[in-house]
Order: sequence, then C-alpha cells, then structure tokens
Amino acid sequence: MACFLVLVGAIVLCICRTSAAEGKGKEVGASCDGNEECGPEKCCFRPGPENGTVCGNVGEEGQPCSKVTLTEHSPQPSCREDEEAAGSNAPKYTHPYDGACPCKDGLTCDFSSLEERELGKTMGSAEKEGVKVQLGKCVQPSTLKEQKK
Repeated sequence: MACFLVLVGAIVLCICRTSAAEGKGKEVGASCDGNEECGPEKCCFRPGPENGTVCGNVGEEGQPCSKVTLTEHSPQPSCREDEEAAGSNAPKYTHPYDGACPCKDGLTCDFSSLEERELGKTMGSAEKEGVKVQLGKCVQPSTLKEQKK
C-alpha cells in the first residue's frame, strides 16, 4: 500500500510541475526558437545580426521596439531523435522579431524617429548590400495623435 501511495504522489507531483512550467515560459536571455517558448509578456528576438535568438520582455513605454520578424529558412536537420521516434513534427512557432520585441499591450511602436541598424556593415561584409532594420520606440497611442496635429 505504501508503494502505491508513493507512486500516486510521484505522478501528481509530475503533473503539477509540468502544468506550472507550461504557463511560465523561459527566462529573459534564454535561447528560443519562437515567441511561444518565452511565455506571457515576452517575445523571442534577435538582438543583433551575429546573435542567436533569445527571450526578452515586450517593450515598455520609451523602450525600442520592432515589428520586423525574421524570415523562415529551410529547416535544418534535427538532432532531436525523440521527435523523430515519436513521429511528431517540430512545434509550430511564430517567427522571432529582429532587433527588439514589440510593445506591450496598450502601447504603439512609433517609427517617426527611427533607429536604423545596417546589417551589411555590422556583419563586416562589404559585398553584401546593407539591409536596414528599423527600430521604433514604444509610446502611448495618445502621444502619436498629439504629434500628428
């Protein structure tokens, strides 16, 4: 009987840990493949052209923001044998953002005073045509209306 109670307790603990981990998402700065991995109030983004994608907080008022997502490339061979053995496909993710996360709900990404990052120059390749990534600034929508007047 004691073994049965230990087994039931272990199963309940495993279920609780799994469900708690699903809602939390990854920590800021953790490597990610798509926005869904990062959790609420976070996104997956590439800070620079030579960096990998990481989780970051969505933009607060006055912080840089981006609406540009990275384009999807052809899938690379997977080293994840467990996915292949289970016959499942890789999870579907929305593409990571480039340069910064978008603004949090209730804010707008204002591109009137643009910051541009020239990828060609940053990558150190004179042969590549410079691609510019535009970063805006998170503002209240009312601020944009006042600027347009």
